[in-house]
Amino acid sequence: MIHLEQLSLEIENKLQRPLMNEEKQLLEWVCTQTANQQS
Repeated sequence: MIHLEQLSLEIENKLQRPLMNEEKQLLEWVCTQTANQQS
């Protein structure tokens, strides 16, 4: 399972800026989708 906190930190490092709310929501959605597929 993907860890949301870790993933968002990695993305922030790559972007050199904090994530916007829309981006965080998108990340959460992706994480829930991948979790649903694995179960």
